[in-house]
Amino acid sequence: MSSVEQASKFVTYYLESQKTGMRVSERDGVCYIVTHYYRADGNRIAVEVQILDKVDALGWNKVRYTDFGDTLSDARQQWLTPDHPSLDVIRHIAGRFQVELSGEDCALTCEGSGGSGQLEEIILAIVAVSGFIEPQRDPEQTTLNQFSNAGASILEMVDRLHKKYPEAAKYDTAPVDFAKNRKHYVYGFPKEDD
Repeated sequence: MSSVEQASKFVTYYLESQKTGMRVSERDGVCYIVTHYYRADGNRIAVEVQILDKVDALGWNKVRYTDFGDTLSDARQQWLTPDHPSLDVIRHIAGRFQVELSGEDCALTCEGSGGSGQLEEIILAIVAVSGFIEPQRDPEQTTLNQFSNAGASILEMVDRLHKKYPEAAKYDTAPVDFAKNRKHYVYGFPKEDD
């Protein structure tokens, strides 16, 4: 197989994986593409697709892709104010992908012909912006919100383990002299006397 054929096969596999991981859904007359990519906060990336009345040079309607403010919603609720200096950094990051930060809802948005390149640009912008935002999150909020039940779940796990492996059974098979005769147990040497 030539290198061109092999590369073509890899591209075909890649494109198939892209198709299988995404789905299109509609809710209240709005079209969404739910991707198989994740933001830094662990949530899947969903992009709203809006067909605009504007027409491009080829006569096709232009398309707007937006995250409908999802990427920055938690940050806006917790610490991202309209005059926060991080907004300039977020605009710069988004701009590298031809994506804009728009409105009070802080939606990441891009307009164009609607091709796959445009969809990829907004997905990359969402990943990059969420990667910048996640470390900025208030550690106290993260601890309180995400780990409030961690202590309880650890204690439940310990209880389950104790029930599964009762205390008495733990020492039934353990040697009474513990490590004193380890050479006997590991290598077969004669036991040492007490």
